Amino acid sequence: MDRVKLAIKGASEKLVLEMAIKVANQAKLLAPFQFGQLRNSISVATKAQTGIELNKDGGEQAPPLKQDGLKEAEAYVGSNVTHAVPQEYGTKFQRPQPFLVPAKELVIDGTSAEEVMKKYNDIEMAKIGLRRTK
Repeated sequence: MDRVKLAIKGASEKLVLEMAIKVANQAKLLAPFQFGQLRNSISVATKAQTGIELNKDGGEQAPPLKQDGLKEAEAYVGSNVTHAVPQEYGTKFQRPQPFLVPAKELVIDGTSAEEVMKKYNDIEMAKIGLRRTK
């Protein structure tokens, strides 16, 4: 029975890592790009490993994500650069340019690219009074 539990645990951890890497790669494609720091900083951490190298491109690199609070078969996907949150959610002076939440919607939720684009377009249009969100 212990071998079965170990096999299931190993398979679960592998699946979580694979999905996290897919979300991170999608987020890299969606991230706004100016100098490359944000894109280079998007990474994955699991309880077993962190600093998974997803990008060998040049440019400034950020330190690896922390593993604090992670349980077995869980992963963090994100960025630890200071401008990641304002990029994702916007500020009083800057419109949002989401990249992590849409990546999760595309990869994990299976939402189509068309639906994701429409959702974020509708949100922005509603902010300027041109369309109402549901």
